[in-house]
Amino acid sequence: MTSLSAFDPTLIDGVRDQLAQDFAQRVFDAAPQISECIDFEAEACNSAIGKKRFERASQLLYMRRRDLQTQTATVVSRIFGEKLMPLLNRGGSDSRHSLQEITLLADDRLDEEIAINHCSRRLKEQSDFELWCLTQRIAGITGIAQQADIKNPVFPQTFAQALMEAIGSIEANADVRLVVFKTFGPILLDIVPAVYAAANASLAARGIDIDVGEYYGRPVLTPERQSASTSQQQETATSANIELATALGKILSKAGQVLPENAADRADAAGMRATAVALKLHVSKPEMTTEPAWRAALHDFEAGTGEAVEQQAANIRTLHSARQALHDKLTRDEKVVSDIVTVMFDRLLVDPRLPVKLREIVARLQLPVLELAL
Repeated sequence: MTSLSAFDPTLIDGVRDQLAQDFAQRVFDAAPQISECIDFEAEACNSAIGKKRFERASQLLYMRRRDLQTQTATVVSRIFGEKLMPLLNRGGSDSRHSLQEITLLADDRLDEEIAINHCSRRLKEQSDFELWCLTQRIAGITGIAQQADIKNPVFPQTFAQALMEAIGSIEANADVRLVVFKTFGPILLDIVPAVYAAANASLAARGIDIDVGEYYGRPVLTPERQSASTSQQQETATSANIELATALGKILSKAGQVLPENAADRADAAGMRATAVALKLHVSKPEMTTEPAWRAALHDFEAGTGEAVEQQAANIRTLHSARQALHDKLTRDEKVVSDIVTVMFDRLLVDPRLPVKLREIVARLQLPVLELAL
C-alpha cells in the first residue's frame, strides 16, 4: 500500500465530498423508480390508511427528491466527519456511558434503528470487497489501523443512517419514512457498491494503491466475522448455480416444443403454450371455453414488437411494454398480478448477485411467467 508521509486533510476531504455527492446523486436518480414501486404497493393495499400512507410516500419522494439529495449529501459528510475525527485525534471514543446518558428509544425510532441495522448488514455482504479496499485506502491516507465496523467512516451504516435522516428532514410521519426507506433497500444494493467502486477508482488514480492479491475474490475477515466459508461450501454454491441454469434451460426447452418459432404461428397456437407442457396442465379446447381478452392482446404484442423472438425475450423492459399493451384488456385483479410480476423481474434482473449467464435465461421467462400468472 502507498503510505503518505504526512496526513493530507485536503485528500480526505475530497474522499468525503465524493462519497457524499455520489451517493446523494444516485439516490436522486433512483427516486422516480422508487416512487413508481411505492405506487404499485399503494394499488395492492386494501387498507385505506395504508393506501394513503403509500400515496403520501410516493408523492413526497417524487416532489421533494431534490431536497432529499441535498440533505443526504449533508448528512453523509457530517457522519463521515463524526466517525473520523476521534480517530485522527488518536483519542478514540469511550464506549462507557453513564446512566444519565442512557435513554429508551421511542417505538418509531426503534423501528428506524432496526431498519438501518438490517440494511447495513445487507450492504456489507453485497459490497465486501469494495468496502475492504476503500477502508484500506482510508487507513493508508490517515495512518489509522483498520477499525471496528461501528467506527469505520465508510461503513455502509454511514449511508443507511444518512438516508434515513435525510428522509426524516422532509417527512415527520414515522410510518411514511419507513415506507420510503425500506423501498430504497433493494436499489441500495446497487448504489452503495457503485459509490465504493468510484471512490476506489479515484484514489487509485491518485496513486493510493493497495495489495489486493491476498484478498481478491475472498470473503473479508473482520472482528465481526471471524471465519470465511469453506471451499466445500463454495463448491456447493457453484453446483447450485449450475443446477439452476440446467433447470431453467429445461423449462425453456419444453416451452419451445409448443412455442412456434414463427411469430404468426405462435398466435395460432394460443391454447398450446408453454404453461401446459411445462406444468402438464389440462389444455381446454377453444370451443370449451372463452379466451380471456388479454390472451389475444398478449399474442398480438409478441407478434407486433418487430424483434426476433430471442431478442424480444431477453429485453429486460419487455414486461413494461407488455403491461401497457394489455392495460385496457386486464381486470383490476389482473393488473395487480401483472404489476407484481413486473416488479419481481425488475428487481431480479438488476440484482448483481445473479450471474450474467443466468440473467439472460431468466429474462426469457418474462412473458411465459406473466401468462402463467394471469
